[in-house]
Amino acid sequence: MDDAAWEAVTDTLTAERLALRGKELVYATDKLQFLLKRVPGRVAAVAESGSRLTATNIERLVEAFGDQEEAFAVGLEKLRYVAPVFRMRPSEAGFEGFNHACSHYNYSICAGDFSAVVVCSTGDFFVYAGSPRFVRSALGQDLSDSFSTLDNYIRRFPTEDSRLMLNSVLVAIRDEFPVAADGSWVTFPK
Repeated sequence: MDDAAWEAVTDTLTAERLALRGKELVYATDKLQFLLKRVPGRVAAVAESGSRLTATNIERLVEAFGDQEEAFAVGLEKLRYVAPVFRMRPSEAGFEGFNHACSHYNYSICAGDFSAVVVCSTGDFFVYAGSPRFVRSALGQDLSDSFSTLDNYIRRFPTEDSRLMLNSVLVAIRDEFPVAADGSWVTFPK
């Protein structure tokens, strides 16, 4: 990657190869249900989100991706006018580029070595998966605390349909993912 902190991957074969690598971690169905792969040594957590990465999210992601020279934003839905894959530096400028281009769509942010992933959903949640250190850094708290924080957020959510959807994500990540067989996929929301 050149000096740009953020750029679309314009070579079709490279974009397809990177998208396939990303889909080895997480992919979406046509109905925008996400499937997250259970991998040995990987933990997952879920947190509330708005439509953009906040300054705090960016600071934590820079720390979490700190050992990576690059990361990839991989589209989780078919979009007509937005690139399906972006190459980025895991820096403040790189995540700001992500906000500008991708924050209104469903994308994953994959570590350059594909050891970790962040699912950035338009459904008011982020899912973090990777090593315990990565997830703790990205969350800014322990997993158990993050689950309690999200449960409190869900209880305050204004609509019942949204509460049910977010609760299904919480149950999938908190309860199903840790006990899923290695190599299997956990689906959310339900």
